[in-house]
Amino acid sequence: MALGLPVILFTAMVQRHSRLALAAARTTPGGTTTQHSTMARIAVKAQPHVSWRRTAWGGAVAVGGFIVLVGGYMAMRLLGIGPAGTLSAAGVFGSREGIVVADFASPASDTTLGLVVTEALRTDLAQSPNLAVLDPNRIRAALQRMQAAPDARLNLALARDVATREGAKAVVDGSILGIGGSYVVNATLVEASSGNVLVQFRETADDAKGLLPAIGRVSKALRAKVGESLKSVRATPPLEAVTTGSLPALRKYQEGVEAIAVGGDAVRADSLLRQAIALDTGFAMAWRKLGIIIGNSGGAYGDQVNALTHAFAHRDRLTLVERALTSAAYYNTVAGQTDEAISAYRDVLELDSTNFTALNNISLLLSAKRDFAGAARYLRLAVAGRSPAFNAITNLSDVEFRLGDRAKARALLDSAAAQFPNNPSVDGSRAMQAFARGEFDSTAIYVQRGNAKAKGDPSVEAAGLTFLGSIAETQGRLRTAGELGERWAGIQAARGRPEAPLIIALLQALDDVWFRDDRPAAMARVQRALALHPIDIIPVVQRPYRLLAEVYARAGESLKAKQTLAEMAARLPAMAARLPDNNPAPILGLIALNEGKSAEAVTQLTIADRIPSTCDICWTADLARAYDRAGNRDSAVAGYRRYVDTPDPLRFIGDGLFLASSAKRLGELYEAAGDTARAITAYARFTALWKTADPELQPQVAEVKRRLEGLARREAVPAR
Repeated sequence: MALGLPVILFTAMVQRHSRLALAAARTTPGGTTTQHSTMARIAVKAQPHVSWRRTAWGGAVAVGGFIVLVGGYMAMRLLGIGPAGTLSAAGVFGSREGIVVADFASPASDTTLGLVVTEALRTDLAQSPNLAVLDPNRIRAALQRMQAAPDARLNLALARDVATREGAKAVVDGSILGIGGSYVVNATLVEASSGNVLVQFRETADDAKGLLPAIGRVSKALRAKVGESLKSVRATPPLEAVTTGSLPALRKYQEGVEAIAVGGDAVRADSLLRQAIALDTGFAMAWRKLGIIIGNSGGAYGDQVNALTHAFAHRDRLTLVERALTSAAYYNTVAGQTDEAISAYRDVLELDSTNFTALNNISLLLSAKRDFAGAARYLRLAVAGRSPAFNAITNLSDVEFRLGDRAKARALLDSAAAQFPNNPSVDGSRAMQAFARGEFDSTAIYVQRGNAKAKGDPSVEAAGLTFLGSIAETQGRLRTAGELGERWAGIQAARGRPEAPLIIALLQALDDVWFRDDRPAAMARVQRALALHPIDIIPVVQRPYRLLAEVYARAGESLKAKQTLAEMAARLPAMAARLPDNNPAPILGLIALNEGKSAEAVTQLTIADRIPSTCDICWTADLARAYDRAGNRDSAVAGYRRYVDTPDPLRFIGDGLFLASSAKRLGELYEAAGDTARAITAYARFTALWKTADPELQPQVAEVKRRLEGLARREAVPAR
């Protein structure tokens, strides 16, 4: 009707003017029409040829012609014929076809620009429901299997090789040409197997600010040519609104991602991401990545909350996948909403079933809920997709360890070490599992290797000190553990964690209570620490309220423990109060235990033992103690055995306090029940752990050795 309407209007105009002209001719002497307007003369001449019937036919023909043109265009597009045809309709591309984006050639004036443009184009193409863009992790893994350098420039020949190995259909290759202050972006879609050029595109940018929009236009044209619906392509946010409108910010972001992904260099990655954010304060993905790195490297929790909150606030700038990833990180780390985080990661996998980040992170959340089989399923998909960064392999290794398959866990770590020989995080995973196996000498060796690879990275050094301090405490070497802890506190305080010195003082106070049974000394230590490191000057989300309450509860200071819990509830933001680490149930259980309320202690510590957490057995030994105090021997034995025998890679968190004491108490319970063989096994484990304990603890070792000798003599006497 858009073409028919002018014809109808013209017809009406002609009919009107012709009637007026004929009427005038009849009334004018001599019949002349010269005194009428030009329009009237045209109307008179046109009138014999113009009628409403003819107009209707003309409009119908015009509309019909338009429909034929549109239909022809759509038919050519659907059939893959001519310039309007799509590669999908022509049978060249299928659904969710894999593609590799090669590294674009840079102009001579800016040799790093190509990598930035490559990342920008990869980001935009990844929004397509018709394409499966191979992510950098998968490409690096393929390069390593090809015995090529993982940071090698991915030119067209190498990209075709990677695509062929990974089953991808095509490669996007291209270049950026600098002409004065303007740029020309060239992109070519090449069939991986044959090298045939499928389609070429070119866009221009007047200056650097126009470069990202130009890349966005190239991406949209390519997606349309592949066969994505035009409606979907047009609905995609512009590239500069999806990640960042600042090309320099995108450059810093890409460098930061490479620093952590290839070399595990958290310090450099942190610095580069902060530079990217300084250039674009609304750069949501840079904020998100910064928050993840802060958390993984043991940085200040307050800084992590700040970064992820900024990312969440700017999530509307992101693609659907990036938005869900950002929301999931916020829900899990800031809001304490584990189920919402899992749901967000599942939303990502609905859009992209191979998304590495979602597969990896949902597995961590399921592990915290102790669904290790479910976690393993997601991680196996990540590894089977041949896109594993080191953390996918090491996380799967940890899950296999928890499932009891130590051989498979070790083999996975060997694989990670071979693929990422310079990454200290792999040595960290080796150290965790060696500790959990009781191989303390091996743990120390892996710590040394990680420190050598990290080249002064304070986050790696601090993690190493945590392992070494846990070994010392588990072996009863309390003075050494205290010294290592103070070194850890110094490093962490310099990294923006003012709570670190207070944490170490509180842990030393726990040693006073647990090992020395010196409660006055513990309380004096706490008071000195609070005077030196007032809790009120620490950022509220980083204040160790629960640890302080735990010290009071274990020392029998129930009132102070309750007051600390009340202050925590009043001061912490509502979201932070939902986090597992701030759950008051374990402290309430310890208070009840010290007040002789065994049944209440069992109830609260059962709740604590079931809190979703990365640590499977953090409160298991205390729950066993509660059953023990309640006179429920069988449940106590089951609890102590669960603590001692659980294959948890994070055992180093609690073994310093609980492993030796649980083994010793198991020996006592078995001995009292007349189970000599098991009593000997448990006592022997205790004496092996504390054979180098501090002199002040050696009387306990001597007493257990005497019991062992007596049990051994009894075992040697033949039955009558």
